[in-house]
Amino acid sequence: MTSTERSEEFRQVIELRKMVSNVAKDIQPSTVVEYEKIYARMLRDEQTPDDATSRSGYFLRRAALMYVCANQARKALRDRDKAIFGSDEWQSSLLEIERISSIFRSYPPDPDRQHHALGSDGRSWNDVRQVKELAGWKAESKSKRAGLGALLKRPDWSTCLFNAITPKYRAAYAIAFLTGARPAEIENGVSVRQCENSLEITIKGAKIGEQRGQPERVILVTLDSKPAQYLLALTEGDRVTIQNNAKRFCDALRKAGKKAFPRMRTSISPYSLRHAVAASLKASGIDADGIAQVLGHRASRSQQVYGMRSQRSNNASSILGVRASLPVRNTKRSPVG
Repeated sequence: MTSTERSEEFRQVIELRKMVSNVAKDIQPSTVVEYEKIYARMLRDEQTPDDATSRSGYFLRRAALMYVCANQARKALRDRDKAIFGSDEWQSSLLEIERISSIFRSYPPDPDRQHHALGSDGRSWNDVRQVKELAGWKAESKSKRAGLGALLKRPDWSTCLFNAITPKYRAAYAIAFLTGARPAEIENGVSVRQCENSLEITIKGAKIGEQRGQPERVILVTLDSKPAQYLLALTEGDRVTIQNNAKRFCDALRKAGKKAFPRMRTSISPYSLRHAVAASLKASGIDADGIAQVLGHRASRSQQVYGMRSQRSNNASSILGVRASLPVRNTKRSPVG
């Protein structure tokens, strides 16, 4: 190796160390698991963040790529430092450093989020979107609250979706429709049992922090809907746990929405059902604390971004009562909707 090549090696190592230092290490274990799953899917499908179909998906894929590659870079840099100069191990570590460096150049870390709106100084979501649109791609409506009105206009929309979704995810749909449970909470397992003339649904919270989220909430729902009757049949007088992979459930519900309502542009997801539950509760006059508990929030303000009481559903709220692990903090802001 010439002195020029050696200088280039040092430059690349220094540059990579600097970029890796800008990638956060102290993130939640649940986020680490999510990032690793997203990275594995991108690797399996030979995709990059550019293949995302939404701005949020782009940034999520990008964050996952940065986190996993930063860990790979730290290992490659350690291997280089320990390897004997010129050895196979040394050569292998340099190839890995070069591979990861090229990824970071395309998707540079942005710790101060100065370029967050445009996707930092590398490829931006706006750039990606323009290329997709030139190729004939059109973005679906992703605003669940804004798109909720289109869904609620469909006669008997809940039954249509229930019938359209594949049987494997019917119970998960019933849970999301009745309680507004998050997909991650269904993946963790939701417990259901009959309680006299109602169903008792116990949900372990997914978004838990020092000041946010309910570790557990128990929701009582009526038996006067098709989804509730479906869950009742599954219990057979005993407690049953409903559990499905979050990503696959989201995909199944999205496909069911397109099958049931092929002319509707809004993409349907479990969060559409979450918004619908909040809208029904607001239309029923339930107070902010009660809605927050149903949705698994610890602050009354959080529920205000879900649904609007003006978005009245054909389906009245099935919820009879709720009990959450922790009291709700009164952080209510100016009413919305």
